[in-house]
Amino acid sequence: DTILNDPVRSRQVAVIDTRYWYYLADGTLFAPEAGRNRAYRDYYTAQFGEPYTNNGPVTTPQQMYRLIREYRDRYPKVVILASENGAGPIPILMGGGIAQSGTRNGPETHTEELSTDAIIDRLVHEYLSADLMKMHPVDGLTADPAHTWVLAGEATDAVLIYSRAQSEVVLTKALPHANYRGSWIDPATGEVKKTVTIAGAPGTPIDKPDSRGWFLLLRAGDSR
Repeated sequence: DTILNDPVRSRQVAVIDTRYWYYLADGTLFAPEAGRNRAYRDYYTAQFGEPYTNNGPVTTPQQMYRLIREYRDRYPKVVILASENGAGPIPILMGGGIAQSGTRNGPETHTEELSTDAIIDRLVHEYLSADLMKMHPVDGLTADPAHTWVLAGEATDAVLIYSRAQSEVVLTKALPHANYRGSWIDPATGEVKKTVTIAGAPGTPIDKPDSRGWFLLLRAGDSR
């Protein structure tokens, strides 16, 4: 953070790798003290009592999203890399970061919110390959932002919404176009399960296929 806040040295930073600090499930920050010559695994041992490993407690999707958003908002032109730490790749994607495939500082966990790196890669390749680099996290577009994360951008008509466990998505701000084609994408398989036509007006409710976590991809005038 000291380097990133330095007006001279920060110009040399192209990528931020957050694997060495993260928010724990209870919201407290684990971050080794800077300026000390000590192996990272020793910090983990002192903090978590797991000698000779780099494995600490897993975090939650919400805390992972919080971490990625903080750095994406502060440094919008820098790549943000993150280890999943048991939270899966979805909060990293929706926060504006890149998940490091196969790198988890904590043991595997399995919840209905978790997807795999391969499924996220497939989603990006099939539906967002021309748009993702133009998109960034957006607030205020939907109700219940703690459970509804949004990626959008002025240079693309695509809007990607991830709705966590709830029954519907409600738009709270008008979209640029009057109507959109919406595709519900199952994060467990990467497949489109349902397509709908959606008005871009504020207050529009959008029913989900079920109450699980789902991706909703909106495109103006898209026939898919």
